[in-house]
Amino acid sequence: MRQGRFWLALALSTFFGVTAWSAGQAPQRSNPPSGEDAQAEEAKEKAIAERFRRVLETNPRRGTALDRLYGHHVEYGTLDKLIGEYATRTKSDAKDGVAWMIIGLLESQRGKDAAAVAAFKQAEANLPDSATPAYYLGQSLVLVGQPDAAAEPRRPARRLSGTRPRLPTGTEDRTGARRLDAARTAVPR
Repeated sequence: MRQGRFWLALALSTFFGVTAWSAGQAPQRSNPPSGEDAQAEEAKEKAIAERFRRVLETNPRRGTALDRLYGHHVEYGTLDKLIGEYATRTKSDAKDGVAWMIIGLLESQRGKDAAAVAAFKQAEANLPDSATPAYYLGQSLVLVGQPDAAAEPRRPARRLSGTRPRLPTGTEDRTGARRLDAARTAVPR
């Protein structure tokens, strides 16, 4: 019993001692950059944001590139300008599916789900080989209260040519396919 009290007292005194010591310490803050340092830091952050923008344009989807680009433009107050740039791209080329996707992603990120739905619909129409716009469109439709519209079947990304798909060349797959063909042609008893 005495040992338990001893360890409890030791643990509590250690905890409160560390807490009191850390409360007495002033937080160390780095001095904000000034003058040329601030301009160099801002140029560096802008270059990083542009790299993330290129990544996002190559592969428009949610993730680190979108989060970092969005965060940069929110921090500098240029998010509306960024969305305006992509809107200008869609006005000059209405079939720019990547621009529509990025508009949808940015609008969705800032909580404007109705605008995201409109953008994702355009992206879905202009990126026929990608299922990503339909996926994000479905998510946004649920968020705006249209789960029935989100559940509607979307057109397939690629149409089948009408031929039977080829089976892999492994022996197990061929054997399994032969058994299936034999089962289909067998006369029921």
